[in-house]
Amino acid sequence: MLEREPAPAVGARPVGVAVKEIDEKLYQEIKQARDICLLAVVLEERLQFVLDNYAEWESELLDQAQEHLLWQTRRSDAMQQRLTLDRRLANVLTAFRLYVDHTDTSLSDIFGKDSSELDAIKKLKNKLYDDCFGYRFLEALRNHVQHCGLPVQIVTFHSGFVDGDSKKDIQFSVIPYTSLDILAADKDFKKAILDEIKSIGEKIDLRRPIREYVSCIVRLHREVQKVFSKVIIDSKEFYSKAVEKYSTIDGHTVQHPKLIYRKDSEEVEEEVHLISHFLDRYDVLNRQNLNVGNNISKSFVSNAIKI
Repeated sequence: MLEREPAPAVGARPVGVAVKEIDEKLYQEIKQARDICLLAVVLEERLQFVLDNYAEWESELLDQAQEHLLWQTRRSDAMQQRLTLDRRLANVLTAFRLYVDHTDTSLSDIFGKDSSELDAIKKLKNKLYDDCFGYRFLEALRNHVQHCGLPVQIVTFHSGFVDGDSKKDIQFSVIPYTSLDILAADKDFKKAILDEIKSIGEKIDLRRPIREYVSCIVRLHREVQKVFSKVIIDSKEFYSKAVEKYSTIDGHTVQHPKLIYRKDSEEVEEEVHLISHFLDRYDVLNRQNLNVGNNISKSFVSNAIKI
């Protein structure tokens, strides 16, 4: 059964709604393909969410260093700047946790909770946890922030000569620390990680472990992309063909195609709109995320001039 609004006049922009009734099996296949394509967009947006929050954290450090260079920082300003860094870092930690948790859920939904695909990603996360201090430290710090307190306890405004510069340019920076004593007061903070911190000192510069964790998330995302690659490609192809097939009626293009199916009664059981604009969104994000650098843990932005 086919329903449509009157065809537009010759030369007019195609408008209208196409409603096509199909059998339940085909309906469910098209709907599942669409849902997987939507999930593909969400997977890429999750990484973008992590990277955007991380970029805001790094930019805040640079902004505060610039303010210190120009105006020097009064004590009252420093307290507010520390609170701003706490907010930025809390956002980073939340974004990390959402990425890790939601990725597991997506794998389970598509492949099953006992699937080899989900198992492979869990094993990679365990390896990253074991191999990278920044990964396991940030996991523990997030739990601390959720239950006990803010992550940044000490902020140092540093200035010094740029190494190797014969003109002796002065470089300003902001260094955020967390305190071993405050973390140790949290009875739920993992002792093994506290012992690692003790080997570093009474306080720990947060910049490098955060960069290490971001690098781990990027590496994890590369593997997630590989796991989902085939099912996304197949679903995208199948869904695109369905959209193309049901978007034309009597030679006219219809902007809003919709599929329905009925069971035993005359009432419509379900309906699905064949939207497709998000497919372009996926292509853009996928290309963008594939180009994310692999050396974030050992890279940083600086305006220092080297001669």
